[in-house]
Amino acid sequence: MLQMVSVGAKIHISLDENLLGLKDALRDSGFKVTTYKQGTLDEELFHQLTQTLILTKNVEDFKVEAVRHDFDIIDVRQVKFIDTEKTRKNATAQKIATAIRNSGISHKKGYFQLVIQDSGGWDLIQLI
Repeated sequence: MLQMVSVGAKIHISLDENLLGLKDALRDSGFKVTTYKQGTLDEELFHQLTQTLILTKNVEDFKVEAVRHDFDIIDVRQVKFIDTEKTRKNATAQKIATAIRNSGISHKKGYFQLVIQDSGGWDLIQLI
């Protein structure tokens, strides 16, 4: 007998322009990954980020707007090496994926900053 299994929606990550090399590895790890065009006006960009996770090293550029536009921040400033492997074997993507899944950030109510540590550990900080 064939059974239908409903799989939950993929977690949506938007990549900041300096982390585009992680796109394929994060997709291969099961995430919906989007990028935005360079030169996109801030207000338009923040609107596009609504109900997503923004992966960035430029946290201060997004912190205030996260609350206003309903998105969360994945902070990779402490990650010293950004792997270029394009599959789920990418060490950086593994750290990010593990932190997202273990923190439950995509299911929490509120506005959060998920800080990924170079060791693979993480901290979840509520923004307000």
